[in-house]
Amino acid sequence: KPLVEKSIAEAQYLAASFALAHEFKSDAAFEKWRYDLLHKAAGSGYAPAQFALGQAYDRGGDLGHDPEKSAYWFSLSAEQAYPHGQWVHGCNLLGGSGLPKDEALGITFIRKAAENKFEGALQFIADAYEDGKFGFRKDPQLATFWRKKLQDDDVIVY
Repeated sequence: KPLVEKSIAEAQYLAASFALAHEFKSDAAFEKWRYDLLHKAAGSGYAPAQFALGQAYDRGGDLGHDPEKSAYWFSLSAEQAYPHGQWVHGCNLLGGSGLPKDEALGITFIRKAAENKFEGALQFIADAYEDGKFGFRKDPQLATFWRKKLQDDDVIVY
């Protein structure tokens, strides 16, 4: 609590992520407090909080579906090399979800996520080499190389 009061972004994020709703007078009060803290942490540049807000504004998120806000927060986390953010931002760019479609930049972020060992991105790159799509040349050896990385102990899973 003292670190939250000092506006330490990591503490704000952790408090918002692990507080219990029954500690508040109502669910609405809890949600307001939680998302106020996440916005503060995200505004301070804390990538996990930025990613969490991207999720909150995504389809099925607690703050309602707002593709532009979702894409904005995912992009901020991606720009800070947050692997899950790189993956989602790359997919958003690839499909034009919440921001203008830019396949080349989308692939760049997906490749970065794969280099940072994010599971979905590793699978995507392996499939792209296997099938020769999204600008990747068909190369079974590179497909196998990326698939083998999925077995590493330090792969970041969904």
